[in-house]
Amino acid sequence: MMEPSDRMKIEIRSVGDAASIAAARLLVRAHLLAHSANHDAAAAERVVATLPEPYVAPRGMLWIAWDGAEALGCAALRALAPDTRS
Repeated sequence: MMEPSDRMKIEIRSVGDAASIAAARLLVRAHLLAHSANHDAAAAERVVATLPEPYVAPRGMLWIAWDGAEALGCAALRALAPDTRS
């Protein structure tokens, strides 16, 4: 059995600084290349280059799950259409 001090301490933080944007780009790139039939390498790079847009407030948000300094995963929300109300 794991001791409480041995467990992961995952922290969810919004993306806002250069280090978190870089981590989000790595995670999104890996996801698109591994799981998207709609994104070849060039298309994935176009998406990654625009991050954190379109996932910025007030129309969206981008978060990363961290275990210490290691980025584990990310979640992103954005409006689906320009006239979608938040």
